[in-house]
Amino acid sequence: MTTIAYRNGVMACDSQISGGFVSTCPDKVIVGKCLVGFSGDYAAGYQGALYLAGESQERPDYGDDDTEYIVVDRKRIWIADSRLRLAPIGDKFWSIGSGCAAAMAAMYMGASAEDAVKIAIKVDEYSGGRVRTYNL
Repeated sequence: MTTIAYRNGVMACDSQISGGFVSTCPDKVIVGKCLVGFSGDYAAGYQGALYLAGESQERPDYGDDDTEYIVVDRKRIWIADSRLRLAPIGDKFWSIGSGCAAAMAAMYMGASAEDAVKIAIKVDEYSGGRVRTYNL
C-alpha cells in the first residue's frame, strides 16, 4: 500500500506502488483547496483525491474497500473511506496506509511527517522509494 503522514502543515508520502510488482508512482498527494493523500487502489484513489481536493467536479465510482484518504485543510485533519465519506480527526498529526502504525509511533516520539515516513519505509515492505513532501 503506502505510508502517508501529516504533521505541522506538511504531508509526506513514500513513492512506491505495488501489486504483484514494485514501481514508482508520480503522486500520492493532490494539492488543491486542501491537501489530500490516498492509499490503496491507486487509480481509484487518485480520482477520489482529485475530487476531494476540489480539482475535479466529477464524483468518482467507489474504490476498493481498502482505499483511504487523509484530507487536511487550514483548520483540521479529516479521514475519508473508499466511498469518500469524511470524518474529522481531533489529533494534530495522522497517518494512513500500510506503514501508518510505524509513522504514528514515530510522530508520537516527536518525528516530523517526513521522518515518520522514512522510518515506516524501514519496517513496511509495502512502502518505499523516495519520500515526497507537500505543504498546505
